[in-house]
Amino acid sequence: MATEGVYNGSELRILLDDNTVYHATSCAISLSRGTKERATKDTDGIEVSLDKLSWSATGDGLAVAALPSGVTSADNTEALFDKIVAGTLVTVKYTLGSSGETGDTYYTGSAYITALDVTAAVDEDATASFTLTGTGAVTKAVLS
Repeated sequence: MATEGVYNGSELRILLDDNTVYHATSCAISLSRGTKERATKDTDGIEVSLDKLSWSATGDGLAVAALPSGVTSADNTEALFDKIVAGTLVTVKYTLGSSGETGDTYYTGSAYITALDVTAAVDEDATASFTLTGTGAVTKAVLS
């Protein structure tokens, strides 16, 4: 059965080319539409129409040097570095629910990694955060 009720933040994930970001701690997606305003001699006030959709996504997590043996469908911090340096277009999947069962919803589109920040404080776990900027449409899909 698909996820029901209020989402638990642990159930929402960003996947890049079908790989999770290993040891992710948070993620977000943002969709927005600009507006166009017009007023003419024949309108009573300002009319508003919608512009095109733009989208972005962000993620945070631990900075991971290497994946544990047996983990093959995840990206570590080095993989994120490689993708931003190469300017690689990635397929992004933002999951809404992690049951992996029929009816789970996800949004997908293409994006570039446009920012990658790694923070390393003395005697603390290093962290990484990244920003994805969408190009083209974002579409909704349901796991079947």
